[in-house]
Amino acid sequence: MSDPDTDDAREDLLALANALVDGLSWVALAVHAEARRVPGLVDGFLAERHAMVAEVVRRGVARGQLRADIDPELVRDLLFGPLVYHWLATDRRRPAEDVFTLIWPVLNGATPSRGEVA
Repeated sequence: MSDPDTDDAREDLLALANALVDGLSWVALAVHAEARRVPGLVDGFLAERHAMVAEVVRRGVARGQLRADIDPELVRDLLFGPLVYHWLATDRRRPAEDVFTLIWPVLNGATPSRGEVA
């Protein structure tokens, strides 16, 4: 997948999540599972995807679309993790928008301060 760069961090992250959902397969899961055991695998396949998420986050922060203290790895985990887990647990794909709608307020800073109740 190429970098979506739509000038909108929300749309870019959603495009990456949709690409993940569209590409879910047991082969892709096996690559991820073996990535930590096989030298060089992370540096290729997974590193490119991780770098793309980091770049989308960097641009979103620079444009004021994402909170300044956001961690690209956490963004990846919050967005992709539930999609992959749902597929593993149910053998069904969940629309990326379902998860994205829940995590977007956290990513763009619309969250209460510590100690505040939402």
